Amino acid sequence: MALRMFVYASQTSQFTSVSKAFADGYTSSTGDPVGVLQAEFNEFSDKAVYEYWLKAFGSPDIIPLYNGAGKQEFIDSGAFLDLTDLWEKHGFAEDTVPAALDYVTGRDGKRYGVPTMATGNLCNYRKSVFAAHDVVPPTTWSELLAACEVFKAAGMKCLGTDLFSIPTSQYFDSLAIRMHGDAFYEQFFMANITLEDPRIRAVFDELVPLFDAGFLSRKDSATYGLEMTWALDFALDPNATAIYCGFDSLAGVVLSAGVSDADVGAFRFPAYDGTRGTASPTEANNGVLSVFVAFASPISSAFHDRSRAILDYIGNATTQKEVLTGRSGVYPLRPSLTEVMTSSRTRLAYDTMLEAEHAFERSGMAAFGYPELLARWQKFIFTLYGQKTSADATALIDAELPQLEAVRLSAVLKQASTPVANPSSGSFSEPISVELTTLTPGAVIHYTIDGSQPNVASPVYTGSVNIALSGVTELRAIAAAPELSNSNVMVSSYQITLAVLNAESTDNKRLLAILLPVFLGICCIASIIGYVVYRRKSVTYKLSSDSDLVIPEKELTVGKAVGAGSYGTVYAGKWRSTAVAVKRTRTKEMSPAQLREFVDEASMLLRLRHSNVVIFMGITLEPPSLVTEFMDRGSMYEVLHSPDLFLDSSILLKWAHNITQGLQYLSHAGVVHGDFKSLNVLFDNNWVPKNL
Repeated sequence: MALRMFVYASQTSQFTSVSKAFADGYTSSTGDPVGVLQAEFNEFSDKAVYEYWLKAFGSPDIIPLYNGAGKQEFIDSGAFLDLTDLWEKHGFAEDTVPAALDYVTGRDGKRYGVPTMATGNLCNYRKSVFAAHDVVPPTTWSELLAACEVFKAAGMKCLGTDLFSIPTSQYFDSLAIRMHGDAFYEQFFMANITLEDPRIRAVFDELVPLFDAGFLSRKDSATYGLEMTWALDFALDPNATAIYCGFDSLAGVVLSAGVSDADVGAFRFPAYDGTRGTASPTEANNGVLSVFVAFASPISSAFHDRSRAILDYIGNATTQKEVLTGRSGVYPLRPSLTEVMTSSRTRLAYDTMLEAEHAFERSGMAAFGYPELLARWQKFIFTLYGQKTSADATALIDAELPQLEAVRLSAVLKQASTPVANPSSGSFSEPISVELTTLTPGAVIHYTIDGSQPNVASPVYTGSVNIALSGVTELRAIAAAPELSNSNVMVSSYQITLAVLNAESTDNKRLLAILLPVFLGICCIASIIGYVVYRRKSVTYKLSSDSDLVIPEKELTVGKAVGAGSYGTVYAGKWRSTAVAVKRTRTKEMSPAQLREFVDEASMLLRLRHSNVVIFMGITLEPPSLVTEFMDRGSMYEVLHSPDLFLDSSILLKWAHNITQGLQYLSHAGVVHGDFKSLNVLFDNNWVPKNL
């Protein structure tokens, strides 16, 4: 039975070609057959797929070590054969680039892979095209953009990608390293920072203008509308794409399409010289994007001895020299074999890797270490480069980064996403309704508005939270979801400053909605104290004009009528610069007995003063009217029966306590209310309830 060697690379990649050369060479020299099974790299980058092949019965006999985030977990999992003896036999410890040493070494100090080859990320161009337009390889970001302007003026597109099947993340990745440093990119790659980090947004802010500038080389796509042109497009039409950045191993695609090797040049991704970077001068920001290949053998392989034999063959320096000599796009991991690199591009990639302090994988291929997060990131990158304009790209970034962060929280931290309030904190001049949302599917939001910390016992958000009291209200909320820890607490603060309504400047309809309950309440007062008809000529019981009970006509300004009923008409008014409600009865005449009863009852009401009892201010004689304080917010009946208003239990308890205090005061004053109901509880400007 033939041994099985798995290779995760494109069919046209040098990785695939070199792997087949090792397999064929071993078979030819030993007679032991080795079959090479090729799969696309995006399958290899999925940890779940890789883990399946490691642990499945009859797993591959030879497989590259995992290249993505979390690769150390696989090395330390006990899933691979210990190859330390082969390292010692072939002298790898003294003849391997430092980054490769870390790549194959477990925390136990043992070696689990045979370093074989690598490729680096470069920006490729045609020397003849650059010369024709008098462009030299750029060394800074601004120089790259200037070169793109030249090519745009010549009718060419500027920037393409290396392989159509892999997300074009290399521009983001390289800029992130140059702008914010190696340490930042490593934390991003390992999903250790929020994907709403402003540094991530700063990188996209550099890329977004490329859309409207016309610098991106793209073509129609059935899936995303547009997609980046790739190495083959670069090769087939020299006037279409000036530059493509990507792995040097894909240069073989260009050469196989007939482009002269001598005409294909390369330059390192430029240094960043813009204003959005955060890396300090002492921080390393020269990290390179690369892929290392080190072959290993799973413990679950059925043929340990045969697997070790082919790894022994691959690890031999002489074998590596024979196979890698003249291979454009890949370089050996042994410094002693640098002479095998005949391509200046490959040598540039190798030198760049040696000079860099860190080597990283591309985020679109192997970031984060969590399949669900990587898949969402890959789709986002594909979709991003399908946007037609910079505005479209910005809108997508605005929408998707919070979604990506919610996936990261769920996958990495096992935590629900923090709720978001709309509107957010601020100052408002009228009541507001606040919407709460969370991006965690199936999460329940719990909230408070009394300043306490929310928990799963707090009220459940089912609709808008209405904030209508003057002053500062602090809304706190958490999201809770099955199998996840609660989200961080969201805190939003709202300053509500409600203006006192002015009868002369307020719309009639709004006044009617507010004062109609006042009118109904005054009707209730009238039913308690009795209604009288004042007929001046027949009255024998008279009031003096300077009585505290009587409000002189000249001091009272009566505004627009805002309500009417069977007992009379309600007007908005002002008395001594205070907003009042004026109710005029329809009755034209009062008997002396009715007038005396009216005055006695009014005098008693005038003496009542409590913060939870409507203030009775007096009467007018001509025409007969009742004057009370102006109650801006209407009746409790209206509040309780509003379908759009959600009341937190803490507010209801506070109101109930206030109303009870008012009733207790009336009782102690010897007053029996006689008609207590929600229509006779009114709210002032500050939402304080008062008994009427």
